[in-house]
Amino acid sequence: MVPGPGGSLVPALSIDDLLNAVPEIRGLADWSAVQVANKDSTDIDASDWMKLIAVIQERYGEFDGFLVAHGTDTMAESGGALSLAFGTQLTKPIILTGSQLPLLALRADARQNLVGGALATVAFAHRGYAEVGIAFDNDVFRACRTKKINDKEFDAFISPALPALAHFDADGIRLNLELLRTAPSFRPPSIRALSDFDENIVAIKLHTGPNPNLYLPMLQNEESLPSGMILVTKGSGNVPHKFRPVLERANNLEVPVMLVSPFNAGTVQADKYDAGAWALELGALTSGDMTDEMAIVKMQWLLGMGIRDRGQLQEYLLADYMGEVSARSNRYVDLKSLGGGDATPTPANVLA
Repeated sequence: MVPGPGGSLVPALSIDDLLNAVPEIRGLADWSAVQVANKDSTDIDASDWMKLIAVIQERYGEFDGFLVAHGTDTMAESGGALSLAFGTQLTKPIILTGSQLPLLALRADARQNLVGGALATVAFAHRGYAEVGIAFDNDVFRACRTKKINDKEFDAFISPALPALAHFDADGIRLNLELLRTAPSFRPPSIRALSDFDENIVAIKLHTGPNPNLYLPMLQNEESLPSGMILVTKGSGNVPHKFRPVLERANNLEVPVMLVSPFNAGTVQADKYDAGAWALELGALTSGDMTDEMAIVKMQWLLGMGIRDRGQLQEYLLADYMGEVSARSNRYVDLKSLGGGDATPTPANVLA
């Protein structure tokens, strides 16, 4: 990003510019560069996900790993989309990274994060780990468990329900061997992504005393109904009773409604209180301990694959595909981070 004509930041650097600005990563691998898009990540949508997925799919057999330079505002969503699209077929690492400050800014974190992303990509590829990760500051997180929580601090991302996959310190990169997903010994030369996402959904953050009349109109015309609704709830999955007319109409029109926790490490347990149980009685779906970003992406993905039956949607939402949700129990187990790994992995062939 660089200052635009009006003084606000706009995208500017190409992938080649990034590689030239951080020449030390060139010695880690044989890099090839592809520019998929050059836009503020706030403007990224499912069409951009599909372009990125298509590039990786088309050139999958040529490279040992993939490093994606991405804006921070929607990095978690893009990482989640990549995780679901490639799923358990994935046999190579895909690492996303970005920065809080532009590469040319004073004290920019872009250089450190690009080097960290490159090291993580090469280290994972060298050791045969098949993960979609986000490398930021001193950590590498599983992308589908990650969320951005800060727009000023350099440690802008957290993984509230799962420890980091790797951590950078003065000794190099330390790998959490207990968590990292090892690729199968047989690695097919190609991969087929499931990359259809339904963007016709609406997300609503519930507040005190919501007025249902503001939301009922979108459920009146059957020709323009949303494919699904996401409610960022109160507490452990509670919905104000005033919102009942909205859920009743959605239920009658068979529009799936998913409840999402408002907390960083929250788990939806809507049956715990009457304030949530009534929503379940009207067919509301739960999202376990997924982050709100990941829950929305997963809903888009499932609807995009044509799954409309609410029973199936609920089953698949709570099914663990790439570590995005704690399977069935809807609770996470805090696994102890294990050390290991060299500071300087051997070079690999990587697409950035």
